[in-house]
Amino acid sequence: MLYLLQITLNEGLQPQKVDLMCDICIITVDSVYTYVEDLDNERAVEEFLTSVCQYVPHDIFGWCEELIKVYYQQLIESILDGFPPYEVCELVELC
Repeated sequence: MLYLLQITLNEGLQPQKVDLMCDICIITVDSVYTYVEDLDNERAVEEFLTSVCQYVPHDIFGWCEELIKVYYQQLIESILDGFPPYEVCELVELC
């Protein structure tokens, strides 16, 4: 996603709307749904969320850690309740 944004900006095109915080939140939650096999296992969801920031680009690492720290419990509860990624991010007011 960041690569596509960089290409858009390098070509001088103006993106319609870029909401990086929302996009990263959606990607993070979507990753939970993709990589955590047992979404009813709260511990597995917690472990994934605490490790996910290791895999984001360095320039947003601090923001990712802060996002997880501030919204940790809300993210876990929303994911365990089965909300789709966009709705989870809406619930924590990042979208």
